[in-house]
Amino acid sequence: MSKQSNGSADSKIINSEVFETLDYEWFTFDKINRPIGNARVQDFIKEFKNGRNFMMDCPALVTPDGVVIDGQARITALMELGLPVFYRIAMQVGINEVERIQTNSQWAAGDSLHSNIQKGRKDYIALSKFMDEHNMKVSTAVMLLNGGLRTSLSKINFKYGGFKIKDGEKAARMAKIINEVGAATHFLHNQRFCTAMCKMAQHRDYSHKRMMKQLEKYRSLAIPQVNADGYRDNLVYIFNYRTRSGKRGFN
Repeated sequence: MSKQSNGSADSKIINSEVFETLDYEWFTFDKINRPIGNARVQDFIKEFKNGRNFMMDCPALVTPDGVVIDGQARITALMELGLPVFYRIAMQVGINEVERIQTNSQWAAGDSLHSNIQKGRKDYIALSKFMDEHNMKVSTAVMLLNGGLRTSLSKINFKYGGFKIKDGEKAARMAKIINEVGAATHFLHNQRFCTAMCKMAQHRDYSHKRMMKQLEKYRSLAIPQVNADGYRDNLVYIFNYRTRSGKRGFN
């Protein structure tokens, strides 16, 4: 095999041929891949218009039958401009490995959710439905469906299909509580608030009826905080505010 012109003396070219084509119809964008973001396409269009066409050095990666594994946004930008596409053929990976090998940007939680739904994974389909029903972000919905336990998405292998629902009924009850308190305090889509409220609502001394009554009277006491502990302390303070003598408050 021929030696590389630049690089280590021991390096060799192994199956690294780059192809060029204007046959855009040959490429297929698979639904398992993440949705193509228009903002990212526009960024590439601007780069290419300014003469910074790096596709020969960073070609798209496609399967032998033209399914794009890495490079959807770049190809879309080139198609918009009528420029040729540079690509390499992947011989040992396919579309199902797309999350592991994309290099241009990290996948957001929503991208991973979309991809796993397209792969037919039932827990992710149920997660998406839960999010729609309860107006929840991915991270909050995962926490509730994970039994109310706050955990990182990477720890449960969310990106690669590791997410499993533990208790859907409990999650629905918790979502109702978080939504009602969140609406009253205007903290609903704050993840730190949701984490604090989830923990508080599972405490033996918590009464949702009392919490809502307190918020009706003392909503002005709800103050934005910098972390989940701060939100919990603020919520506990509201819950206990002006508790009558002899009536158990929240510890």
